[in-house]
Amino acid sequence: MEKRNLEDLCWKDDEIGDQFEINCTIDTNTRDDCFVYIDGKLYYSREHFEAINEYLEEIDPDGEEGLQERPTQEYLQKMNVPVSLGNIVDGNVFIEETMTFNCNLSDVINELKKSGYNKIYTYDYMNDIVERVGSRKTKIYDLR
Repeated sequence: MEKRNLEDLCWKDDEIGDQFEINCTIDTNTRDDCFVYIDGKLYYSREHFEAINEYLEEIDPDGEEGLQERPTQEYLQKMNVPVSLGNIVDGNVFIEETMTFNCNLSDVINELKKSGYNKIYTYDYMNDIVERVGSRKTKIYDLR
C-alpha cells in the first residue's frame, strides 16, 4: 500500500477506492476543523463535542448540560439519531467509520458533497489508513 503525507492528499490525483497509509494520526493537532453529521445536518467546530453541543442546544435549548470532551462510541449510539464524526484537513474530508452510527455512509458523503467537498475519505485511525469514497449515482429508467 502506498504511503502518503497527509498534506499531499489534496494535491495528488486519486480515485474512488484508492487506499493509502498516511504518515500521521488525524486529530486536533493535525486537522483544520472537524464536523459532526447529526440527523441529516452538518455541524462544524474545532472540537467534536462543541458541534454536538450546538445540535443539542438547537433541539432543546433548556436541556441538560452539553459535553465537555470527545463523545464515546456508546454515547453516540445512545443518541438514537444518525450521527457521524469526521475531520477536515486542507479541504479533504475524513469520515471516521468507527464513529458512524444509525446512518448510511452514503448519506454522510452526499451531505458533504452538497457542502462543496469533493475529496472525501474514510479514515481507519487504528492503522492510519484512508480510502477515497464517493456516492454512487443511480439512474432511474422510465419503463412505461
